[in-house]
Amino acid sequence: MANLYFLWSVERVAMLFDLKTINGKDWYPWGAQILLQSQSLEGDWADGQYTGASPPTNTCFALLFLQRS
Repeated sequence: MANLYFLWSVERVAMLFDLKTINGKDWYPWGAQILLQSQSLEGDWADGQYTGASPPTNTCFALLFLQRS
């Protein structure tokens, strides 16, 4: 399971600087694959591996990443 706060931070930096890749890797498919593999059967993300993680907060960070706001 990835640190969902980190994934959201990657999305923010990539969008801010209009980056298609980070260190030669297409960041969006990389993160989306991590999220798909760690999503629970109920549709949320239960473990976020950061201080203060909770299923609602984790799910918000995951959806913010996937939205590419």
